[in-house]
Amino acid sequence: MLKNQNTDLLVVGDKFHEFAMSNDIVTLSQLDLMTKIPSKVLARNNSVVIGQGVRKDTIGNILENYHHYNQQVSNIDLHTLLQEQYPQGSNSYTHKKEEHNILIGKAKKIDKDIYTLPLIIDERCELMGDHQSGKHLQGMLLVEAFRQTFIAITEEFYPFLGDIEKYFVINSLNTSFHNFIFPIAANIIYKVNDIDVNERREKISSRIEAWQNDVLCASMEANFTVYPLDIISKKEAELAEQAIVNHFIKINSNKMIPE
Repeated sequence: MLKNQNTDLLVVGDKFHEFAMSNDIVTLSQLDLMTKIPSKVLARNNSVVIGQGVRKDTIGNILENYHHYNQQVSNIDLHTLLQEQYPQGSNSYTHKKEEHNILIGKAKKIDKDIYTLPLIIDERCELMGDHQSGKHLQGMLLVEAFRQTFIAITEEFYPFLGDIEKYFVINSLNTSFHNFIFPIAANIIYKVNDIDVNERREKISSRIEAWQNDVLCASMEANFTVYPLDIISKKEAELAEQAIVNHFIKINSNKMIPE
């Protein structure tokens, strides 16, 4: 069993309940219950640490319950702690419409062509709609986080032809998993290896890494091309039409083959 000597209380999403079976780790629902029942549990903790899977909509309810029920029994200001530690806004450049599907926070440039951004998982995201097994984050969460990362970094720091609508075409994604990554704080490092731009497109080669507690957990070599949306849409429409024609030609030819 884990014993936190600093008496910090780690909070994770409900779907990470297996990870929360250790001491000093609770799920969001358990924290919610703790704020509704006058208790000295929160008073024994120096701080509340927010892990992965936490839902913003539930946090609001927890804050209300805390001030209504437990204001007099806890030595910590849960409201301030949650506000300070929960990511201050998700990344707005990911091309995702629903905020709970955004898996990365705001990016920060740390060197030439190198950027860092936090991994932020909301358990309502599309990739956690089914079951969650084990104590670690599923690999496909990291693959999608990496995909969102190269889109977001390109849109914010390497805009192709200004603010026109763009279409990202993936050429190759080579992903390696090096270590389990758990539902606690983690960050992503993004590095542009090569960039080739002309008037028609922007071609980028990049490396993306996920780190936790100074351990490399996963990496991806991503190669992709950015086109103006109108150009690629026209080409896509032509290919779609041809695919339909070929499909029906194949169906009709199969009907002519005697059994």
